[in-house]
Amino acid sequence: TPPSDIWASEAGNNFLKLKWYKGTDDKIVAGYNLFMSGEKINTTLIADTSFMVSGLEESTEYLFEIQTQDGQGNTSENMMKILKTNTS
Repeated sequence: TPPSDIWASEAGNNFLKLKWYKGTDDKIVAGYNLFMSGEKINTTLIADTSFMVSGLEESTEYLFEIQTQDGQGNTSENMMKILKTNTS
């Protein structure tokens, strides 16, 4: 199953530090894939439950999606949330 929530534990003018609850799988969870506005932004599986996204525009909303992946390459559905950067 996908992580049950994703949120910004830190937010700046041009970055968001994202955190999420662990997803589950009938096998072992190998890691997570993170998407921003429909585009995958991690090049390798994310092993932890946090990820720093930088280079964002100030005071802008972004759609993030997180999915769980097992060791066989099977993925969960995506959990989606819109998060916003700060204004200076």
